[in-house]
Amino acid sequence: FFFLAAEWMLYFTARKIIDAKTSVLALLLFTTNPLLLYFACTGELYAYDAAFSAFLVFLLLAAPRKWEFILFAIYGILGAFRISSFVLTFPVVFAVLIYRYSKTKETALFYGNLGAIVLGSVAWFVPFVIAIGGWGQLSTIIPIGLSTIPLAENLSTVLPFHFWMLNIGLILLAIEAKTIWRRIRILDERDCILVLLILVPAGFFFLKYYAKGYALLYLAPVAILLARLIMQSRRKRGWAIATIAANLAIFFLVPYQVPSVRSTLNHAHRSMAERWQSALFRSISYYAPTLAHLHASDSAMPLAKRFFDSIPNGSYVIVDGSSASLIPLRVLQYTYPNFTMLRSGATDSNDYEFYSNDSTGETFDFRRIASVPNVYYLTAIALSEETGMPPGNSIFRFGPLVLYWEPPASRDSLHEYLNALFFRQQE
Repeated sequence: FFFLAAEWMLYFTARKIIDAKTSVLALLLFTTNPLLLYFACTGELYAYDAAFSAFLVFLLLAAPRKWEFILFAIYGILGAFRISSFVLTFPVVFAVLIYRYSKTKETALFYGNLGAIVLGSVAWFVPFVIAIGGWGQLSTIIPIGLSTIPLAENLSTVLPFHFWMLNIGLILLAIEAKTIWRRIRILDERDCILVLLILVPAGFFFLKYYAKGYALLYLAPVAILLARLIMQSRRKRGWAIATIAANLAIFFLVPYQVPSVRSTLNHAHRSMAERWQSALFRSISYYAPTLAHLHASDSAMPLAKRFFDSIPNGSYVIVDGSSASLIPLRVLQYTYPNFTMLRSGATDSNDYEFYSNDSTGETFDFRRIASVPNVYYLTAIALSEETGMPPGNSIFRFGPLVLYWEPPASRDSLHEYLNALFFRQQE
């Protein structure tokens, strides 16, 4: 649904603000983008960000004036689906409203559209505050939303995803940088809005925090901007064919290889050369939005089924980086909601990430499992070959993974084992 909605809004907007040929090319660039194709095939909602980006371009550049109040109210309501997308784009929306007010001096229109955003936001924000237990609880939630990771670590993630999304488009943007800058200097409204819709959220993603398909938040303006640059270039046919072909080749032809288990260990267990090698290898394999990667994830499900069918319902399963690279935690969470998955080594402290039912990524103190009757540890067999056997009793091996039962007597030792190998504070 999000995929189709995004395509319609993108085509309509590009056709209205530029021309029919450019809109067709923008639609093709958008539809064939490997990052969108990849996340449109997964159970995660990053494809929503692509639709949201197309809606924003439509709202700010092509919305009929008589529908603006309703559309700005919808924009406010959409904050309920992914509040980060709303927060990161609101500065651009507000800047556009201010700019248009400075040109037209239409006070009623400015306050009407701004009021519509507030009205749409209140429609979900007030029930949200009530649901979490009142305004006081916001003080515990806001710091989580503002959490960041070290710049170097963040760049090792954000750069590969943007490379795959833009690929040949990076060359075109570099060649036409002067053209883009000239249009910004003369305050070409269309290009200024498109550039702002890219730069504002991208600035946060590059400097503070990025994960997976967040770049889809500005795929629509990127597609329109690239299409416009291609149509105005001397070799527009060659650029168009090359860009679309590169998109499809990345998604359908790039192979997937599972990262080495050593790449999942913390810095204390890897040399600087190994860290660089791990970052580069993840860029061209684990972070690559390819069909081969999707097939690898799908093939992991029979593997997971063998393990989870062998343990009691409601068990706690500790998953380290070596096994999470083979079976994505989100997939386990959605497939086995009655189990609780604990991800080790994903936080800056000794806490674990908590995956169960609708809860994702919350911190979990290891001491809470002291009274849990059934605790298991899922890891890669290759890890024990690198680091030695972990505490616990090996009860089931299948493929590249091994499952351990962890009785109460071995859990503290397991925590120390995981802490030494995976937790960031040891790096």
